[in-house]
Amino acid sequence: MKYLVNKINIHPLFVVLAIIMVITGNSLPFFTYILVLLIHETTHAVVAAWFGYKLQNLTFMPQGAMLDASEQFKTPMHEIVVALSAPIVNILIAFIFIGIWWLIPESYILTEQFVHANIFIAVFNLLPILPLDGGRTMLAICSHHKKRKLGVILTTVFAIITSVVLLILFVLSFWGSINFTFIIMAIFLLSGQFLYEKRNAYFYDYKFNEIIKILEKRDLGKKIHS
Repeated sequence: MKYLVNKINIHPLFVVLAIIMVITGNSLPFFTYILVLLIHETTHAVVAAWFGYKLQNLTFMPQGAMLDASEQFKTPMHEIVVALSAPIVNILIAFIFIGIWWLIPESYILTEQFVHANIFIAVFNLLPILPLDGGRTMLAICSHHKKRKLGVILTTVFAIITSVVLLILFVLSFWGSINFTFIIMAIFLLSGQFLYEKRNAYFYDYKFNEIIKILEKRDLGKKIHS
């Protein structure tokens, strides 16, 4: 992974989640979760690099992790393929191991958590919410129809609805086994909708980016010849 990204960061809420998991005796599921996250983000990194994009930072977050590229996507299809590649790989891995369970039933005990982690990360990241893979995909689809701003609005609505549901589930968990994961996820999703300096990065136009690059190259060429 270090050859694919320049820097690895850890979100504060990820640290909180790690502490809660260790204290509650869920160290093994948590480390399994980290392993699946690495597979997930490595897939993003490899596919993005295959398209020629340079990757900068990898940030571990409660819902997964996020890769920052040094440049924005050139086409909606690039954004869609990079976004969906990792969830698809997670789902394929889960199906492969489920198939192994049929052949070797004894392997179920050893790989159950690994399969569940792959399914959870894949399904959660496919939600149409920024900065999740599903949100990126929705933006790319809307961009294809020249309605990227509408995509941002839709992902915000989905984020608020999902956060409310998570908050309700957290409250309901008080009547059984308290699940702090719900509140952490809700806080993360809500905070992501109001960090405008980050959200501004989603408002861009593919063709406009290409024009800027051409102008920059021409300006660089003039400087070299002058």
